[in-house]
Amino acid sequence: MGKLGREEKEAARSVPSHEKEREQKRRGDWRFTAPEWEENDFFRALKEQFFWWKGNVQTSLKESSAVFPKWGREQLDFWSTFFLDAYSPSNLPFTNPEVIRNTILQNSENYIRGVRNFFEDIAGGGVVPPLTDAKAFTLGENIATTPGNIVFENDFFELIEYLPTNDVLVHRPIEKAPLLLISSWINKYYVFDLTDEKSFIQFNLKQGRRVFVLSWCSPDINSRADERSENKADNSGQQFDFSLDEYLVFGIRRAIEEVVKRAESIGLKGKVNIVAMCAAGTLVLVMLAKTQPQKVCSPVDPLLEHIGSITLLMAPYDFSLLKWIDFFLPSEQFKYISKQQAFRKKVIPGKWLIQLFCLLRANELIWPNFVKRYLLGQDIEPMDFLFWNADAPNLYTELLFDFMEMVWNKNIFFAPESPLDDSNKDCGTLSEEGVVQAGVRKIKNPVFVFGAQRDHIVPWQSCYAALEHLENAIFVLGGGGHIAGCINSPTTNKYYFYKLEGANTSPENVENSAMRERNQPQSENRAKKMDADEWLRQTTRCDGSWWPFWSDWQEKFG
Repeated sequence: MGKLGREEKEAARSVPSHEKEREQKRRGDWRFTAPEWEENDFFRALKEQFFWWKGNVQTSLKESSAVFPKWGREQLDFWSTFFLDAYSPSNLPFTNPEVIRNTILQNSENYIRGVRNFFEDIAGGGVVPPLTDAKAFTLGENIATTPGNIVFENDFFELIEYLPTNDVLVHRPIEKAPLLLISSWINKYYVFDLTDEKSFIQFNLKQGRRVFVLSWCSPDINSRADERSENKADNSGQQFDFSLDEYLVFGIRRAIEEVVKRAESIGLKGKVNIVAMCAAGTLVLVMLAKTQPQKVCSPVDPLLEHIGSITLLMAPYDFSLLKWIDFFLPSEQFKYISKQQAFRKKVIPGKWLIQLFCLLRANELIWPNFVKRYLLGQDIEPMDFLFWNADAPNLYTELLFDFMEMVWNKNIFFAPESPLDDSNKDCGTLSEEGVVQAGVRKIKNPVFVFGAQRDHIVPWQSCYAALEHLENAIFVLGGGGHIAGCINSPTTNKYYFYKLEGANTSPENVENSAMRERNQPQSENRAKKMDADEWLRQTTRCDGSWWPFWSDWQEKFG
């Protein structure tokens, strides 16, 4: 490559860096790690001019969008960033030095392989470009290998039981309450069982715990709601369809009842400790809130007596902090679409949702694989959690609309029009928001809330907000992203976590919680009246996995 003149060199080097943080991110940007971006004057100027151009365009758009409503400004910022990044010189074949170098060395064979890869990916019908090398994994062989048995199934889920091995039982006989693991209904269950080294299931089996996992069924993409609900019934003969309420009753609640039944049949404690991930954690809280007695004279639901501890993993609680939802479906558009019965009767392909989440981190999940697979003609490195992420079940549109209406459109835990105290209300007079808000404050179970510091889907502050209402809760903040921060086994010993010293719940606290007055909560947030930033400032950083800390906490409750 020819070199630039002195004036052009100076112009390239004098491009202002307005923000120190932006400059630091730029230096660590994967798109510009090739040595030519710094050593070659042409490519260095190209890189700097790209950032200069992108910054100026975004500044101009920001100034011109002042007349837009807030959601419009956020949408404009998101989509402008996405399309500007798409035109990064690193994504184009004739301005990426690594692509040019490989094209010369390989006599353009990289493009031949890239075209072949592209048509293979299109024919495969999955996410394009793929997140990982799907051929490197086979279910039951090198991923999701822990042996288990299906002990119950209906049209909503299968319940899988895992037992500790005999050598574990010699030292740790099963005397503890079983665990029920629940993943979000937009993901497969084996996020808890990626590999032997990263398996949350195996970690708990080694502690002598019996583990049950709820595996959501994936609907047929060609089915319709009216066909699905026709002549459907559970074992009791009760009719049902596939709305959110039915998922709560015939999904989560039914799974808890089955685990309790099996535990009692073998002489274990008649309780179940629940671990719920992402949206499933939100649904668990909604179900428990609706199950609480609405007033003092109301009968107590027997199910509540069988629930021990609750662990919420990246479970969104304050949905006003999930700004990205508005990028794809603004509130007004959602209200219109959700009323159209034609939409409510359909099934959404799982790959659509995966592609949507990829858009949130295009510079990490789209463009690197685009360059590597189609321009360089290379295979993508196999990554277990990305294979799992791409293996998404289909989703009932009815369920999605109900969920979005309740937690996103209403932000049900924080709906301002709902009463906070229903002690003087008659049963049935509260709105749904009132029932949930009053009910969640009555949850006496010990709750372990976990958030991930670099989570781009559920900001950790949204998870932390649950401590404002839960009476016996602690919060732990892990490093990493939405999945990597959560599935952080002691074997790999990556990342870190933050905890508040001395903030914990104990069995004694939980046992006596019903006798406390309502203005004497034990949640570490409510007791100290700290917001999320203040909590983080007072925490202690611990290197390694958070699993052992959680396991010690879990020991106190079963």
